[in-house]
Parts: sequence; C-alpha cells; structure tokens
Amino acid sequence: MGQITIEIPTKTKRRYVVSDKRAADELISALERSAVKIKNRALTAEELEDVRDAADIRKAVEEYRRIGKTYAWEDVKKELGL
Repeated sequence: MGQITIEIPTKTKRRYVVSDKRAADELISALERSAVKIKNRALTAEELEDVRDAADIRKAVEEYRRIGKTYAWEDVKKELGL
C-alpha cells in the first residue's frame, strides 16, 4: 500500500485509508490538478514561498481569462498606498 503526504497551511493532522482503487485514482488526479508535486523532502521557506507564488499566479491568470481585465502597476500601488 502506498502513501501520500499532503502539507496544508493549517496545523491539522489526519490519516485516511482509501481502500477503493477508483477513488484513490480520482484523489491522485485531483491532487495532480491542484497541488504542486515535490520530491520526498521538506521544502525550505523559500521553496514554499515559490510554490505559493506560483499558485497565486495561476489564480490571477484564471481571473484574467474569466473577466479579461488587467491592472496597471501604478494603479495597484496607488490602491495599496505604496
């Protein structure tokens, strides 16, 4: 039996056993679509930040495809008071 380790941004710890092969395949497919696959080691703080940045970029691209609007850097700075 194999194992999957999932790191989430909360201190939640749970263990599950998936006994149905089809359900396991669907779970793995969902993870492949929405998670970043890493090697069998802990991420450094910088690597974890890079993963989160990549996820934010994907969200921004999805929003652009959905609404077709972009934001000028000057407008964003002004809105944030920078």
